[in-house]
Amino acid sequence: MISPFTGGETVLLTETRKTVFRKEEYEYTHICYKCVDTGETFTTTQMDVVNIAQIYNGYLSRHGLPFPDEIKDTPDKPELSYQKNI
Repeated sequence: MISPFTGGETVLLTETRKTVFRKEEYEYTHICYKCVDTGETFTTTQMDVVNIAQIYNGYLSRHGLPFPDEIKDTPDKPELSYQKNI
């Protein structure tokens, strides 16, 4: 990955972080890049998705809620029959 700050080298970092989500603290592994020249850290959209998913999944686990892939598709609504009053 090329640094958006300088166009130079970057290093992939992972670090344990804590954040508050819905008034509860969650620990997750934050994934980001660090610019070698400036020391600034940054993420990509894909990294943001992974970071946020870890927090959200922690919330679901803590509260015993099903994960999105565990929820079955809702059956189609039965079609309403139309009867003409004669």
